[in-house]
Amino acid sequence: MPIIRTKDHVEEYAARAKFFAPESMAARSSREASLAVARNIISYVGTVPEGTIVDVGCGDGALLHLLEGDRIGISPSEAEVSKLRTLWPDVRFLVEKAQQLQFQDNCISMLFCNSVLLTLETAEEARLAIAQFSRVCRPGALLFLGEIPTEPVRSEYQHDSVTTWLWSLLTRGGPKNFLAGLRDVVKAATSETPLLFYPERWFYCERDQFISLCEALGLTLIRDRTTPHVNFRRDYLFSKK
Repeated sequence: MPIIRTKDHVEEYAARAKFFAPESMAARSSREASLAVARNIISYVGTVPEGTIVDVGCGDGALLHLLEGDRIGISPSEAEVSKLRTLWPDVRFLVEKAQQLQFQDNCISMLFCNSVLLTLETAEEARLAIAQFSRVCRPGALLFLGEIPTEPVRSEYQHDSVTTWLWSLLTRGGPKNFLAGLRDVVKAATSETPLLFYPERWFYCERDQFISLCEALGLTLIRDRTTPHVNFRRDYLFSKK
């Protein structure tokens, strides 16, 4: 049975790009689900400013696919970017990390970063990333920072042992999650699709604390909401001062 154990979330998503369907790079169950999330984000933002649009941690590229103009997707591994360039040849993709963007100051009109900050593992890494977002965005630019957990995240794939993992699915998620995990085990045993285990390290931040952090880094809150499909995460729309 092929098992891949990754040391961090960068390795995890590189493995997703190599072994799984493209929507797995966005941690979605299907292309339709990924597109539905992207459409909801675009609707929530409203009018996207003209100019360069950047999606930091762009997943399967679905959001950029739905937009027009100068679009740039950022992913931290060559495996992801290679796959994305094949999927969407009309969009630019770069290998970079959220904490170390190579753009010039004040050059981005719209920045998306959905379900990415939570993977940065520490508050300091999240602060560095948001500081980069603020630096590269021009005054008046919009920034959508989505799916920020407000409480600790618990991963379903934290265990190296298949038996321990299945037991955790049963005790924490019930029979439905256990059966889904069992299907993954059968698939891994009968195909080249591996079981992917990744670390139990995630960033989370309560609403008021996150808003204060972003405001201290030059952003102004426009509005925020509970993430539609995950009730313990929040989406934030900011503008650059």
